[in-house]
Amino acid sequence: MPLPRIACFHGGGSTAPIFKVQCGRLQGELKNDFEFVFFEGPFDCGAGPGVLPFFNEKTYAPYKSWFKSRESLDGSGYEETGKDGVERVWQLIRDAGPGGEWVGAMGFSQGSRIVGGLLLDQQLRAQAGFRNDIELKFGILCMGSGPPMVSEMSRGLPPFFCLCFLCENIEADDGRYALFWWRSGSDYDSDVSSSRVTGPESGEWQDTAVDVLRSEDFQVDGD
Repeated sequence: MPLPRIACFHGGGSTAPIFKVQCGRLQGELKNDFEFVFFEGPFDCGAGPGVLPFFNEKTYAPYKSWFKSRESLDGSGYEETGKDGVERVWQLIRDAGPGGEWVGAMGFSQGSRIVGGLLLDQQLRAQAGFRNDIELKFGILCMGSGPPMVSEMSRGLPPFFCLCFLCENIEADDGRYALFWWRSGSDYDSDVSSSRVTGPESGEWQDTAVDVLRSEDFQVDGD
């Protein structure tokens, strides 16, 4: 009997083979429970953070992205079919062919935006009375740092906010962590806010997160 499948999406400036290597131990631990299927972004780009020198250009290039540019939210621009990025990703999963049931999706870094986009699209379709031929039961988001990929179903939704915390601060060797927050549709490079907090063993990050959620930054106009 085919194992249930998990769709896997690499980070920006990576590839499906690279993500497969990175997930090698996880696959080994769950080899009798799930089949991991790795998909690749459509856009060529430079190597992402931490990719070089281990995943060298000679073996692993061209590196790929799920978005044409930093300003792109829907992943479109690869073809002229008029389909947005989430629809194309659903089709990638369908085109993987026969096998076990698709039960989950896993994404690393930029790939977490794909997972979030799929789950949000699925939820909105269900609320509108549409049934998708693929029904994901869970998502795994690893080191995610951006809003979900926009689909035709989620386009035009009111702004929402992203809160990313307990990311190790690699610029300061003091054992502290970084808490980031930003509004969907904003420019990540210029509009992101942050605060340095102590690690998970203390309650400082929780207090800071509560303060952020109560702040004006997280108030939607009209609410």
